Amino acid sequence: MSRFLLRKNSTLFCFLYIALCVAIALGGTKKEASKYTDPKYDLSSLWEDFDRILTTLEDRSAEEQYKKRGADITPWMKDTALPSPDNAALLYYQAFLLQPEPNEATIIRMSEVLRGSEPDKTIRIYLGHCLETIHLTELASQMPQCAWGIRYQPGSGFKEYVLGSKVRSLALILATDARTLAADGHHRAALERCLTICRLARHVRNDTIFLHILSNTLDNMAQSTIQHVLGIMPPDADTLTWLQGQLTAVQGAHRSLESVLEVEFRLALQNIHDNPKTIIRWKKELTEKTVEDESAKKEIKEVLSLTDEELIARARESYSKFLNSFLRAMGSDMPYEKKYAELQSLINKLKKSTSDPTTMLGIAPRIMVRYYELQVRHKANFNALRAAIEIFLTAAKTGQLTEKLPENLPKDPYSGQDFDYEITQEGFVLRCREKSIGDNKIWEYEFIIVQ
Repeated sequence: MSRFLLRKNSTLFCFLYIALCVAIALGGTKKEASKYTDPKYDLSSLWEDFDRILTTLEDRSAEEQYKKRGADITPWMKDTALPSPDNAALLYYQAFLLQPEPNEATIIRMSEVLRGSEPDKTIRIYLGHCLETIHLTELASQMPQCAWGIRYQPGSGFKEYVLGSKVRSLALILATDARTLAADGHHRAALERCLTICRLARHVRNDTIFLHILSNTLDNMAQSTIQHVLGIMPPDADTLTWLQGQLTAVQGAHRSLESVLEVEFRLALQNIHDNPKTIIRWKKELTEKTVEDESAKKEIKEVLSLTDEELIARARESYSKFLNSFLRAMGSDMPYEKKYAELQSLINKLKKSTSDPTTMLGIAPRIMVRYYELQVRHKANFNALRAAIEIFLTAAKTGQLTEKLPENLPKDPYSGQDFDYEITQEGFVLRCREKSIGDNKIWEYEFIIVQ
């Protein structure tokens, strides 16, 4: 029966003949490939074999393409033909669509590479499939404007989460690519990928706290990857000088935490207007609250007598005063420790009020100190990297590590002083001089220098 099918079905015969040729081309022996012409061959498994063969061919092609084009950098020019030359988001969305989904084994290997393991064939094949995604992201990151088109309103958190997940996935590919390029000796291209992550972080830093924190996360990913690349790259003065300039340029102006907190406040007020049940629920909780102090009872009674619009107006006024005081303290020249204490004091004062309607807003003021803490840590990471590059640059010019820190380096934001500098067997460590209060930890940054 199998012989009859093989002789009569010319289309199937052509497929089998191609499979025979491909199997041999892929390195199989004639004996292994002869199964396709064996009368006992189970035709039901034909398509499975073809799928396996085609996948192998695609993977080999992807690996070859990565070897040839992996270190390419996509430049951006103002006259580039784009769907919208004013909006990078359109290219990012195309990159999302083109991004191949990694299988479980690839995900595990990517995670290992990002933790310091050497990239292998699995990684290079996947990155080969990702080349168009990488180059589109590179192009988009160099565009000046990025509007994601998300209408920020109460309940838009899921949209932000989906966007954040896609953006983070792009950044992980870029970081994996950077480490692979560095392992292959393409150090400048690896650093370019890191700068692409930094520019992507600028484009993500938008109106909301979620995206603001995601942006800092991407920045930290880029900085740790640069730290890794510097640790396997022979010190080169030209490359290091170029990197200094690029980091300064890419840091640029971005939306501040202050403006993001103001947007969160506006969205919280809108949420109350759109959901009257919020006020009903808040009044019910206030009514059921057990209070012993007579003045507090009187205050609660007064608040409960207000109309919904009066409550919203009072919440707006009360929180505006708090936010202005909080932002003023954040922007002051106070040392880190004093500033942290001042911010905490403002929050404690707000929390003491039994009937303050700002609690209706759903904003947890105590978390705002954590936002500030993350901002300081982000600055510490960036300053340590910039200081380290200057040390690497000195080593590239003199052939050895400097015995003490050069002057006028970026400071440790926790102490306002120079980082503590220690030479190690493999390189050097920069250490903050004061603890992070929120984390109860002194942050330090270890750099390896190729001898």
